[in-house]
Amino acid sequence: MPNVLIVGGGKGGLPILKILLETEFMKVIGVVDVRANAPAVLHAQEQDISTGMNWEPYMTKQLDVIVETTGKQGVFQQLQRSKPADALVVPGLVAEIMANLMEEKEELIQRLKQESYKYDLIFNAAHDAMVVIDRNGYITLFNQSAERLTNFSHRDVIGKHLHKVIPNSKLVDVLHTKTIDQNSEFVLDSGRKVITTRIPILDENGELFGAFSIFKDITDVVGLAEEVTELKRSTNYASSYYSIF
Repeated sequence: MPNVLIVGGGKGGLPILKILLETEFMKVIGVVDVRANAPAVLHAQEQDISTGMNWEPYMTKQLDVIVETTGKQGVFQQLQRSKPADALVVPGLVAEIMANLMEEKEELIQRLKQESYKYDLIFNAAHDAMVVIDRNGYITLFNQSAERLTNFSHRDVIGKHLHKVIPNSKLVDVLHTKTIDQNSEFVLDSGRKVITTRIPILDENGELFGAFSIFKDITDVVGLAEEVTELKRSTNYASSYYSIF
């Protein structure tokens, strides 16, 4: 595993340090900066990485790569003269490009997190239950209404095959038919009666990558309808009975 020294702990050094800490094939052995409170120096200390104001103690045969992040030509030239014979000095321009890529990556991750949070908020705010599966039938989304109807927590079902959670679900069939199944009645294991619409998820090229189901609890509605029907029957029977007399 190559040993790396970072020279320059400012704006350029910190993202480089973070990049290298995420890799498994390089080891940062030190961060050098004339400022003891430079961002990369402080971060290195939090990670138990050696820091200093002078690079000379690090110039040993064990050093493989020096990343110069100050962007100063004079510093780069001094490092070239001071480095061990087999060590490689990465110039400031390359380090700056790497730092910019790291910043863009972090910004993209942050935007994706915000978008994910927004969609989760909308998804869970929906009154109807919603379940999404991937092309292999494994659950990827399970909103709060689905939790209430099935008595399952999304933490317990995400990543599981749908038939392990709802054995008699027909949503997996949609993966094969690639057609919409609308307004089908369905009885959950919890005993709740629902009406469901199942829809395949296709990309712009028509390739299938999942399916989702929206289902509404109609248990109370069905119960009320049955009560009304029974009441009508009783009323008709009573009317017939009294008409005899």
